[in-house]
Amino acid sequence: MKNKLLLILIITTNLNIFSQKTHYLSQAVNLAGKQRMLGQRMAKDKLYIEASKKGKDAEKELEAAINAFEYGIKYLRTFAPTKTIKYKIDVQEFTFNTYKKLIEGTTKKSMNEVVACNTLFLAICDDVVTSLIDYSKTKSNLSTDKNKNYVLQNIAKATGASGKLRYLTQRLTLYYALNSFDVKKVTPKEINTIVQTMEKNLNYLTVLEFNTLEIDDSLSEVLYYWNKLKSMLYKNGKVIMNSKKITTEELFDLCNTVLAKANATTKMYADLNKS
Repeated sequence: MKNKLLLILIITTNLNIFSQKTHYLSQAVNLAGKQRMLGQRMAKDKLYIEASKKGKDAEKELEAAINAFEYGIKYLRTFAPTKTIKYKIDVQEFTFNTYKKLIEGTTKKSMNEVVACNTLFLAICDDVVTSLIDYSKTKSNLSTDKNKNYVLQNIAKATGASGKLRYLTQRLTLYYALNSFDVKKVTPKEINTIVQTMEKNLNYLTVLEFNTLEIDDSLSEVLYYWNKLKSMLYKNGKVIMNSKKITTEELFDLCNTVLAKANATTKMYADLNKS
């Protein structure tokens, strides 16, 4: 009898550990996705500060973004389930230390250097997200339940896709403002590429069969403000640079609104593994 009770205790404990790891994995994907957004937000804030636009808001936002990124690195390193993922987080930290110095620089050259390495830094952050999502696929093999496998494989993927909405809002603001502030020539095609990537991820998320009513409602809010933003940037299906319908300050605020709504949606996807 004692042996049976001990066996039950061991099985229950292992299941609880597996459940916790699953939950932490979804949270790690969410946090790694935030790192992508924070990298873009830092560059955007630096640009607005140097252009003397939204100065106080941008300064406050930049300080919070740097602190949040540093926290994210510590969390992800503690969580890192494999040596490969830990190595990629180490690369992210090493690159961030250089990126941070450029962000905090006060010369015009530092702004140009941020722009030059911004996409590379985004790719490094994205690599961490992709690695965590790939790892979630291997975790699903621990269960023989097909439905559970589906959930494990796709919730992390949905969390990552929803997280992309967040960084795209900041990248859109950055690139549009680079052109408006005459820092770098940005073409309508480049802006349209960002918009189309946003659309692709929104379309993917809105048809997921495991969406809850709360997630659908949250996505509806994202779509509402996103469509409002697009209506100010497009005319007859084409991007209008320096549109008279929206100022760079208004773009800053509206993209942050879309970000806040997308952040709520992403958290809901990450929280699905709690049940």
